[in-house]
Amino acid sequence: MGKFLEGAAADNSDIYIFQQLAELAARSNGRLIVVGVLHQAFEEYAHRLGREQRDEWAKIQGRFIDLVVNTSGEEQLEILARAIESDGHAKKVMPSVPIVAKCISANRRNNEKSLTATLSRCWPLNPVVAALLGPISRRRFGQNQRSLFGFLNSAEPNGFQDFLRDAADGEIYSPDRLWDYLRVNLESSILASPDGHRWSMAVEAIERCESREDADLHVQLLKGPCSHRAL
Repeated sequence: MGKFLEGAAADNSDIYIFQQLAELAARSNGRLIVVGVLHQAFEEYAHRLGREQRDEWAKIQGRFIDLVVNTSGEEQLEILARAIESDGHAKKVMPSVPIVAKCISANRRNNEKSLTATLSRCWPLNPVVAALLGPISRRRFGQNQRSLFGFLNSAEPNGFQDFLRDAADGEIYSPDRLWDYLRVNLESSILASPDGHRWSMAVEAIERCESREDADLHVQLLKGPCSHRAL
């Protein structure tokens, strides 16, 4: 269903067919059920349309029942861990893993030991990056799990596949590289989303830091928190 809505929004065309289907199902006494699969909320497909058209879309959406499927942060980490395969010798507990696991567990009351094991299996993703990818994928410019796998398979500049091609032995995918990936490949979408203002503020803060001499380390340290705060 999402592809049809994307096309309708891009072409500025009518989606009255969905209203007809919903009304037909409602009058069928249970003999007809229409199931549509969306990767984001119905109204998000119409966010670039005019106010009057968005109102019309909202009326059609009201004829459907939303069944939201959201995975938890821990489930998304498990998805990442299962999706990444590497040599057994390469997988090792990074010093920062227990620290990140402890911080997440303290805030969410998770099993720290289990979370440590899951984050370790996300190697060569820095545990901070692994923890950020789930929340970032749920933002309004992303599309849930499809974004997780899209990131892992991405050959775009600073993407995961781009990193794997040139990574040195023992190197991990760091938070500052994630920031660069978002800025190079997704900034226009982020700026058009509800996160646009905060993103602009984060970019300005990083650019001010970059203008200082010998600030490379400070910039690297700043980009990870900015990815989180901006999104």
